[in-house]
Amino acid sequence: MPRTRKMKWGMLLTAGLALAASLVVAPLGAYAADVPTPELKDTYELENSIYVNRSPSGRYVLYGDASEEKFYLLDTEDWSRTIVDIDSESDDYKNAYCFSADEETFYCFNRTNDSVIAYDLSNDKSEEYPLGSAVPSDVLDDDDGDVRLQISKDNKSLFITSLVYDSRSEDYYAVFSVVDFKNSNTTTKYEFTSSDDYSLDGPAWISNDGKYGYVIRDYCGDDYDSHSYYDVVTLDLKDKEAVNTSEFDRAGNTVVVNDDGSAIGPCLYVSKKGDATCTYYSNLEYNTLNQDGSLVLGLYNENSDGLGSSSSELESLEMIVVDNKTGETKWRTKYPNDLPFMSEGGYGALSNDGRFALANGSDDNDNNLLYLIDTKTGAHSQINLRGSLEYDRVGDDGYMGSAWFSKDCSLIYAVQDNKDDGFRIDVYKSGISQQSLLADSQKDDSSSSFNPILIVVIVAILIAAGVGGFFVIRMRKHSKTYAAV
Repeated sequence: MPRTRKMKWGMLLTAGLALAASLVVAPLGAYAADVPTPELKDTYELENSIYVNRSPSGRYVLYGDASEEKFYLLDTEDWSRTIVDIDSESDDYKNAYCFSADEETFYCFNRTNDSVIAYDLSNDKSEEYPLGSAVPSDVLDDDDGDVRLQISKDNKSLFITSLVYDSRSEDYYAVFSVVDFKNSNTTTKYEFTSSDDYSLDGPAWISNDGKYGYVIRDYCGDDYDSHSYYDVVTLDLKDKEAVNTSEFDRAGNTVVVNDDGSAIGPCLYVSKKGDATCTYYSNLEYNTLNQDGSLVLGLYNENSDGLGSSSSELESLEMIVVDNKTGETKWRTKYPNDLPFMSEGGYGALSNDGRFALANGSDDNDNNLLYLIDTKTGAHSQINLRGSLEYDRVGDDGYMGSAWFSKDCSLIYAVQDNKDDGFRIDVYKSGISQQSLLADSQKDDSSSSFNPILIVVIVAILIAAGVGGFFVIRMRKHSKTYAAV
């Protein structure tokens, strides 16, 4: 073979090996995609309407007309709506209704008739079922009485928790009921009254299987300073007795119930057995939960008990994602220097895996912005909103509930004010693919040997080695041929 041809093949082989080597030594993070910029997919405007809340997956939006005489469920997939019967005299919007796990049915407590109305959202039909004595009469007579509805996974049983104020003791007591509502049969009912050293602080709820009830109490005894502020009592609803008490230092109001237990706001997790894990500490602020309450996102400053907006404090500020069940830190990253400081209520949502967050802010011209943030890297993109985010009227979450991810993170929803008498719902394509989320979760799993980048590297090396070996053999054959001649 002529020398020039040998040099040519040698250069190709060297280049191929160099490419493979560069893949090996290059940091894997170099191949991570930038945070995509969400694109507007659809929008829907409502006049003379008030935003109230949404379904757990975000598909349905609950709103009322300006007079609050009628309430509607709006399906964001086709913008169809269902009229629902919510007691407009009560401010307890959140606890008086629930969705089935598949969100095909909506259950609403009717205080006037002491019943529950089940709305089949697939065919726009409804049926009303009496609850008998499952809800105490004192709650029915008091518009401010607290009633929480939960539904079993098989949609056969309602779990009803009532907090009732006793004017004689000037304290609350809790009533837990499990109801086979289609047969108008209360299978379990248990009334719990606290001791003199404690007052019921709320909330109260029932486990997903209907076996246990839980109530939060505030300690008010003589040795107050030597006790934790609160404890959670676990009640066996069948045996009608307390089976566990767990102390903690900080309470919350938002209850997210899952199979493992319940998140009580972004600072406390209660296992199914009633053991409390408090993930709150003084320098973790502006917290938000993911959908099932297993993760919490907050801003962290190890040098301060409070967060300010000065440049020195921002330089030491971090975003931190915490496992709400254990209190352990999943990951943290430096707060982006080019991201404005979020005001209270500034975080809108956390994705189920904790990887992405939504944050609400404004630029120097007071334009409303929604940021899509990678919580591991701090990289972010932004959406220019067409109005300010609506106030979430449920719980103490402020604006947090009015911007959210779809269940698979492919969509982002933002509820914004629309003039003075209504609101708009903008739906964006997030640009987040399930493949990228899957790849990220596989990278995080230290027990998994699968890594797509590593496979590409190995294939590249094998190809380079194969090509090199092939041409070495060819060169040897040609050398023998020339020698024979």
